[in-house]
Amino acid sequence: MVVEISAVLVPVSKTRASIMFVDNRARTVYGQVYIDDYDQEGRGQRSAGDVMAAVRAAYEKDAAAARAGQKSLPPVTQTLRNISAVVGSKVRDAQPRS
Repeated sequence: MVVEISAVLVPVSKTRASIMFVDNRARTVYGQVYIDDYDQEGRGQRSAGDVMAAVRAAYEKDAAAARAGQKSLPPVTQTLRNISAVVGSKVRDAQPRS
């Protein structure tokens, strides 16, 4: 099974945007974060890159465990759960504290 997770920038105003982390084929949203001044100093791109790097790391960890168990690919359900948890964690960490 191939799953492609994308970071989608959705401008909300001139200075604010939502970055959504989605699987378009499955129509699944794994999380979203709002970024103020998203176009300044690469904030939006850096935020998206940080989450996507964490997603790749989570997949690589699951893939390594599968290889160690003599399997070619990690289990889909558990891997998607792990990816969802990573995105959720990164999104929560990126939200401004009140």
